[in-house]
Amino acid sequence: MSNELRVTVELGPKGKRAAAVAADWAGLERGAKSAEGAIETLRSYLPRYARVTELAHLDAGFQAVSEIQVAEQYRGTGSTDSG
Repeated sequence: MSNELRVTVELGPKGKRAAAVAADWAGLERGAKSAEGAIETLRSYLPRYARVTELAHLDAGFQAVSEIQVAEQYRGTGSTDSG
């Protein structure tokens, strides 16, 4: 597994919120008022999510993550803004 965490960023249509979603790790997603904020919030949750990967015996691949790569950015639905 690569040392990059592939992330998609969903932007609310009114520009109120954004969500960053880790493409390869189920449930690892966080939102904020901006794309940059959502990515930084996601980054801050990596230590907490590491426990999940340990329990699933997938921690070797997750521990290798050292940087975040935005793989895609797209406009979401109205529910993205209601965050």
